[in-house]
Formats: sequence, structure tokens, C-alpha cells
Amino acid sequence: MGWFNTTKAHNVVLVDGVGQSWQDFRHTASIISCETDGEKRKAVVDLQKSYPMLEFYERSFEIMGEDQILVEDRIRAKEPVAITYPLHMLSKPEFSGKIVRVVRDGICMSMRMETDAAVEIELSDHYDVDLNDGEPEAFHVVRPPHYHVYWHINAQKEHCIKMWIS
Repeated sequence: MGWFNTTKAHNVVLVDGVGQSWQDFRHTASIISCETDGEKRKAVVDLQKSYPMLEFYERSFEIMGEDQILVEDRIRAKEPVAITYPLHMLSKPEFSGKIVRVVRDGICMSMRMETDAAVEIELSDHYDVDLNDGEPEAFHVVRPPHYHVYWHINAQKEHCIKMWIS
């Protein structure tokens, strides 16, 4: 169960390779706002307590119409920090420039990141840890193929990362 307790397993960012502290109940997000304006719906959360190494971290989720979501991360640190943005999927993604496309059961999802920092994209087809390590054999699991896309974003003091999903 070690993998499932890590930030890297939950589609949230890593800061200089470090995720949220999962053992401290005080490291939680706060909802700042939720609003609806016609077909646009937006929620903003404060994640700074989940990442005490940062001065500021807000994430917003904006649903636009029926087929587009914008996830925006605004991050500020005292010193430059590198951000890793992991996403996990059960189908092998296709890459076309800055667009990552996934097709599963006939449904297509495209993801495109916008940021002013340099980005490197990595694909992995394995977990970072053995999912059964330290678990009694009766609790061992077999997982289907699983893919991990990591956007590695170069270090800077402030990041504005937009992930467009359609």
C-alpha cells in the first residue's frame, strides 16, 4: 500500500520531487470559492498547507461547456522549485507535440499543458514501488497495465501551469 499513500499516485504535483505529507492531518486543502456562470463552473482550492515548502499554492478547476476542463496551478516559493505534474491512465497515451491523447473504450481525452517554463514529458509503464511490498500475501494485488505521464517543469520561483483537458 506504500504506493497508494504517495502524492505521486494521486495526480497532484511534486515539488522538487517531494509530495504532500500523508501522515499529517493538518496538511489539507481549503476550498476558497465555487461559482457558476452559465456554462462555466469553477472551484478554487488553497493547497499551501499540503505543501509547507511553498509560500503559495492555489489550484482551480474550471468546467467550460460540455467538453473542456481547465486545471490551473499557481505556485510561489522563496527559492526556485521544479514541479512534476503526474497523470495516470490505464490506456497507453499517444504524444503529438505538447498534446497527450488517451483513448479508452472508444472515448478520447486530450491534455495540453501551458506554462512559461521549459517542460520535459516522460512516460512510464510501471509503478515506482512494488505494490505488494510489505503486504501479507493474502492482500497482494494484481493490477492491469497502467501508464504514468510526468511533465517535468524546470525550476523557478513562480509557476502558472494550465492543463487543458478535452
